[in-house]
Amino acid sequence: SLVAARVLRRGQVIGRQDVAIKRPGTGVPPEFLDIVVGSRALRNINEDEPIGIYDFGTLNDDALNDK
Repeated sequence: SLVAARVLRRGQVIGRQDVAIKRPGTGVPPEFLDIVVGSRALRNINEDEPIGIYDFGTLNDDALNDK
């Protein structure tokens, strides 16, 4: 599974250094690494927490300011 290698904040662009691959696989499979890298965290994600399918995507600036 893809997990956060460090704390990720909502709205942060996820870089390769922010993602680790660990077992067991309860999050997004490693095959999605290229999709996750470059996307934005849609919520705060703790270090070593699995990255779920709804945890990354795109946010516009207005959406970031709402919360």
